[in-house]
Amino acid sequence: MRIKKIVLGIMMVAALLILARPSISNAVPYSGAWLPNSTNFLVALEVTSATGSGSFYMYDWDDGISDNLFLLNDGYYSAATIPFTYNSSSNTWFASTLNLGPSPEFGFYFLNSSGTTYTEYGLELNDTGNAYILTDTNTGMIVSVGNAAPVPIPASALLLGSGILGLITIGRVRRKDS
Repeated sequence: MRIKKIVLGIMMVAALLILARPSISNAVPYSGAWLPNSTNFLVALEVTSATGSGSFYMYDWDDGISDNLFLLNDGYYSAATIPFTYNSSSNTWFASTLNLGPSPEFGFYFLNSSGTTYTEYGLELNDTGNAYILTDTNTGMIVSVGNAAPVPIPASALLLGSGILGLITIGRVRRKDS
């Protein structure tokens, strides 16, 4: 009987993980860190649509948006490729001229014409699954990001939470059986 309860608890946690996974067909809000693709360390960016007025920036995840690199403007079609390099003597990553420090993690933000920054944006995979689409309704910009991936912080937090829930369940089952 005790094993059945443990198996049932594991199945419930697995079902929660599957159901809580964001759909790739709809944009989900995101404001977390990114990492470059480790195969070529070139992050490709492209403004695919712009109906408003704004700019797109990359920033050092550890230092915040004050340590930034201008990437794209929505006034016209534009694209950029950002090379990532590592200096082993100083243990420092660079994204073009942006000093990222010992970790290659970075973030993106949008800036509208009045100077307001937006670090949260819509995130989804493109139709072919090889790039991410970032949508900001405040600036009207849609940017395609290739050769980079968002760091799955929400998924890891969900996994940690479900593990703690499982330990609590096992503890209660053991106490009840004693």
